[in-house]
This record gives sequence, C-alpha cells and structure tokens, in this order.
Amino acid sequence: MNLSSLNRQAMLKSPFVTTFLLAVLTSLALAAEDAGPIVRGTDGLMEMPFVARNEGPGMIACSAALAHWYSFDLGRAAPGGSVQAALWYDPKDGNVYLLNAMKDRMPVQALWCGFAEHAWATRTLVPIERAAAGVPAPIHLTCAPEGDRLACR
Repeated sequence: MNLSSLNRQAMLKSPFVTTFLLAVLTSLALAAEDAGPIVRGTDGLMEMPFVARNEGPGMIACSAALAHWYSFDLGRAAPGGSVQAALWYDPKDGNVYLLNAMKDRMPVQALWCGFAEHAWATRTLVPIERAAAGVPAPIHLTCAPEGDRLACR
C-alpha cells in the first residue's frame, strides 16, 4: 500500500467527510422531492415556432439556456439556411418550454444565436414573449453580422 492510498482511506473514514457526504446526499434527495413530478407532453401548450435565418457569409448556431445552467443546441445554419425549433408556450403562466426525447418539459430561460465557431462570445440574445393568457407570436429572425457580433432581428 502506498502513502496516497493510505491518505484516501483515512480521508474516507473521517467523520467530517462522512457528515459532508451525508449532507450532500440528503440535500439532493430533498431537492428531487421538492421538484415535483416531471411534466411531459404538449397537453395545454401552444406551439411557438422558432426560426433564425442566416443572412451572413458564415455558419451560425442557436441555443437555449435551460433551468439549472444547462444549454440545449437548437441547431446550426449555413449561409442562406435557417435554424428551426419547436418551442412550447403555456398560456396559463407564460412559461416557454423545449421538449427532450422523452417529451419532458424543459423550461427555457433564454435564447441566443451567434457565429458557430464562437457562438457564446458573439451571441445576440433573443427576446421571448412570456405574457400569460396570450397567444404567443412565432419567433422569426433574420441574422447577419454586425461588427464582431451576430445581430438577429
């Protein structure tokens, strides 16, 4: 046995490490209970199309920021092409969702498009209509370079 494995074994037997791990696991279990059931499908939702047409000379990429710091790639488009995605709007509360392969509703916090090779650094934020009880307008954008950023209107 070498010194590093002895240190690891001692650390794992430490009351502090055991208490810390127990606290983390308990927090995760409580958070999962608080999150409630996963809602799936489009019942009660209205489709809200997203289209970003690339009018520039290079590839663009569009993404969505989801809850809990995840992002979802909406796609890429060559010059003259379009990124297209189906967003889903809940008229009861104004929330906007993407659906994953299991049809889980994933809350959308923000949308953006940028030059494909540096999408985050060159992004333009896309406004999302969130008025409850309304009919959502489709998001149809034209994207073109504006200085060192991509502008989508």
